[in-house]
Amino acid sequence: MKKYKLTIDKIGDVEITEKNIKRCYLRVYPTAKVALSLPIGYGPCRAKKFIISHLEWIEKRITKLKEKGDSTIYYLGNKVEFNNYSAKTINAFFANKKKEAYNLFSDILNNYVARYRDFFRLLALR
Repeated sequence: MKKYKLTIDKIGDVEITEKNIKRCYLRVYPTAKVALSLPIGYGPCRAKKFIISHLEWIEKRITKLKEKGDSTIYYLGNKVEFNNYSAKTINAFFANKKKEAYNLFSDILNNYVARYRDFFRLLALR
């Protein structure tokens, strides 16, 4: 896996990752960070052409996120609000860092466990 950054005039830095995949994946995170995953050997020149060809879509997504105002997203069908969290915490969540993601949702997990504690105790007694 090879990682590097490209700077594009209208959108700034784009994080590029070359992986063992077959297709290109372009993402715009709620923090307006743009990331692109490419097949190995795709190269910076072709990556830049790909980004430029999708520049209109990227700009639409960024303006849509800015217009949205709040930091609400849908993750696995559930509404998640990031109003009180820093950009670092949000990026950690999307980078699949389990520890930070667990801390982010610990209050949800605690509420769930508190709600179903008696049910779990009954199961443990069997």
